[in-house]
Amino acid sequence: MKLQTTLFCSLAAAALAMVSVAGAQTVILEDDFESYSDNTAVLAAAHWDGMTNAELSTEEAASGTNSIKIPLNPAGSLLGGHTPVLPSEISETDPLVVSYAYFDADATAGGPLRTGLSYGHFTGGTWGAGTFDNFFALGIHSPDSTTHYTGRVVDGGAGWSVFNEVGSEIPRATGWREMSMVIRPDNIEFYVDGQLGATDNYDAVTEFNSMRLGQFAGTSNTIDVYMDDLKIQIGLDPVASVTDWHLN
Repeated sequence: MKLQTTLFCSLAAAALAMVSVAGAQTVILEDDFESYSDNTAVLAAAHWDGMTNAELSTEEAASGTNSIKIPLNPAGSLLGGHTPVLPSEISETDPLVVSYAYFDADATAGGPLRTGLSYGHFTGGTWGAGTFDNFFALGIHSPDSTTHYTGRVVDGGAGWSVFNEVGSEIPRATGWREMSMVIRPDNIEFYVDGQLGATDNYDAVTEFNSMRLGQFAGTSNTIDVYMDDLKIQIGLDPVASVTDWHLN
């Protein structure tokens, strides 16, 4: 899999002002889906464990020609996998950064639409083993908003944060969006195309071993959704400005 140059942009000037970038970044996992020929090849990759109704697609792509399609039907579509053990502890200056590209086919579409990236911890150690008890999620969750992107911290019952606050409003837009989560020891920042949408505190999400691209709940979508360019790393990318985004 090729090294992506789709960096997380400035993560907004305010965010960079809050931390001192510690230098080199450590890439934990990177997948642009370009090395796969079909669904069987995806599941043969070491980090993907299960695929339900999702599929490798050439219909849309943020980079290259391939992406993962989450079809509007049937319900429960996802691609699930596990992530390597982190090589070091996350910190204020070296946070864990999880990003992916999300294709919103129709920003005017209403619900049900509950799709995006979930990243967190399965009690059994790998995807699907035990309970997905603590995790972060970023995407669209139509029960909370059909007009804005949303993020969630699940550590015992926390709800969704809708990115509609004055000064950090991020309405849905048709096309590819770059979604990023910046995870520090006790808080997480959610970004869309480099714009900060919400910051949430937490105290129970301390282990990470699993990820899911697809539906957050077992309901069908109103539109097809595509996901691409997954990247997990420790440390921020010191890039210049939002003009560095490769997406529209």
